[in-house]
Amino acid sequence: MGEGAGGLRWVMEVWRRSEPLAVVLVLGSFVAIACGEKKSASPGPPPESPPLASIHPGETKIGDMKIESVSQGWGAPQLDRSVTGRPLTIAGESFRSGIGTHAISRIDVSFPAKFKTFSGACGVDEFVKSGGSVVCKVAHGDKVLFASPLLKGGMKAASFSVSVTGLSKLTLSVEDGGDDINGDNADWVDLRLK
Repeated sequence: MGEGAGGLRWVMEVWRRSEPLAVVLVLGSFVAIACGEKKSASPGPPPESPPLASIHPGETKIGDMKIESVSQGWGAPQLDRSVTGRPLTIAGESFRSGIGTHAISRIDVSFPAKFKTFSGACGVDEFVKSGGSVVCKVAHGDKVLFASPLLKGGMKAASFSVSVTGLSKLTLSVEDGGDDINGDNADWVDLRLK
């Protein structure tokens, strides 16, 4: 969002549901779409922006795990909240702890090499209703320790438990379901090292 001369507010959004790319510029009460077509903007609050990151690589911890690095396709990762800043919820079940992210994402974590298992669950956040489709993976280097089935909005979380004996690093990744990243809000929940 920006502000021009005379206090005129403007918002520019870029949507990519399918080709071609659409650019929308909201100026006052008019909406300019693509090459200049004008339509009246609907009254109401401006579109919601994703929250700022609550995860700070190298500093944020979940239990004994430290989040070392994060990259994702949209928004900012959230600790104990969805990527949109709402409670972590998958198929109607709420979770108190975890990471809200968005495809395509990669979260590198480290931990002391004293644990035997890493467990938790993953799925599409309920905010997107029946939208979204993701595949979640837990890996050590090039070795995939867990790969979820294709998960879609409304499906129950996929639970996992993998051996981490002798390991001190893992990568949690979320891939799109093969149909672009629209609505691919994903949650990693109840993450535990034992």
